[in-house]
Amino acid sequence: MPESALADEVGSLAFLLAVQHEITRPELRFYHRLPQVMFMSSASPVVLCTYHYDATDRLADCSPAGQGSDRFFYQQNRLATQIQGQIQHTLLRTDEHLLAHLSVENNQNDCLLLATDQQQSVIAAQGLAFAYTPYGHRYPSGPASLPGFTGQRLDPITGHYLLGNGYRAFNPVLMRFNS
Repeated sequence: MPESALADEVGSLAFLLAVQHEITRPELRFYHRLPQVMFMSSASPVVLCTYHYDATDRLADCSPAGQGSDRFFYQQNRLATQIQGQIQHTLLRTDEHLLAHLSVENNQNDCLLLATDQQQSVIAAQGLAFAYTPYGHRYPSGPASLPGFTGQRLDPITGHYLLGNGYRAFNPVLMRFNS
């Protein structure tokens, strides 16, 4: 697809992950022209992930390089289901509380009951316990499909929370929004 067609794509967002020499803290930069996460070094850039948004500007698809795409489905502006190839992850919730995480793969169900705090941060699941820093870094990291701090999804490529329907990246390690 030519670059001009990508520039016109509605809701496109790109991340440029720049790592220079031996700097250990990567910087995340936003570009609204291309919907891709790119790894930059002294060599040419490598696309790590491509993001797509639906008509209501919600993250609808994430395609990591060399892997199948992850599709996202929402209910009342909250993530309800994530489909990764043959695996379906569903979050069961009441009006305001997360209750369980259901994974279905090849007709095999795996359900985790979730314990959350007042901000909807998952602090425990069956056999797992989590702790968070004040800015949302989870330890231990746990399954990527489980919600994190304040019930938000952690991006598996960057480790950031994509807030504001995926347009604002918050880095819980650096404790900063990246822009």
